[in-house]
Amino acid sequence: MKPFHAFAMVCLLPLTVLTAVGIAAARTLPSGVRFEMRDTRPAGEQDPAAAPADGAKGEHEEGPMHEHMEVLQAGMKEMRKMLGKAEQKAEMLALVTKLEASALACVTLLPEPAAPITEPLALATWRIDYQRRMVQVYDTLLQLELAVHKDDAEGAKALYKALGEQKQSGHDAYQAD
Repeated sequence: MKPFHAFAMVCLLPLTVLTAVGIAAARTLPSGVRFEMRDTRPAGEQDPAAAPADGAKGEHEEGPMHEHMEVLQAGMKEMRKMLGKAEQKAEMLALVTKLEASALACVTLLPEPAAPITEPLALATWRIDYQRRMVQVYDTLLQLELAVHKDDAEGAKALYKALGEQKQSGHDAYQAD
């Protein structure tokens, strides 16, 4: 075997296989799903260049999660005006679909913990609890969409109220005071 062939088999072949596997895995993800990269270093080891110049952290950090949460917030306000109005069924369905997309995106976009969590089990529990809550919000929106399709105004109002309660409990659990 020539040295170049041995080099290709040892170095280039594994790289080619890993690239093909990565491309195949990326193609299996549903469209619109995005993952946010996070710095996993403990709080004391954060990059000082990443901190704001004045040393203060804003009330809400801008980013994909913030954008989706703003869509959900604005959509809830808009939805309140449409509830029970049969003539706005098409607009209501379009709005609910838009909110579903934002809720689904938020399943993979995690907020920052209010306090640093260093224990792996506690961090996993915290993450899974957050993701379950977002899946519950998504499921409630799906139920709301079905209620609108069925022209069930009372059911839609009850589900809207449930969304408000889910929002409040989620903010209580995951937003810093």
